[in-house]
Amino acid sequence: MINYEIPIESIEPFFDLRIDILNIEYILELSWNNEGNFWTISMFTADKTPIFLCRKLILNYDIFSYCSHPLLPQGNLRAVDESNTLKECDFDDLGNRIKLIYSTP
Repeated sequence: MINYEIPIESIEPFFDLRIDILNIEYILELSWNNEGNFWTISMFTADKTPIFLCRKLILNYDIFSYCSHPLLPQGNLRAVDESNTLKECDFDDLGNRIKLIYSTP
């Protein structure tokens, strides 16, 4: 298993990332839920075919779990707390204290 950090460079409450997983391009859509104070993530193919929508980012939880879409890449995707405080992700934490890590199968 090899881990890859997905770079997050935006500080906007809604943004897209184009990423490459196992030589296939995907789009991750990240959105801040101001009412609930949490981030959600959606995944699409490069042509915007939805794979999953609006999953809450929860620390150390495999975002790909409970998704059986045939276009879902193998492996897993997690929000990892680099500080080991286990404090859930606030608005400013994503890409800083909290990293998105893809792990190969």
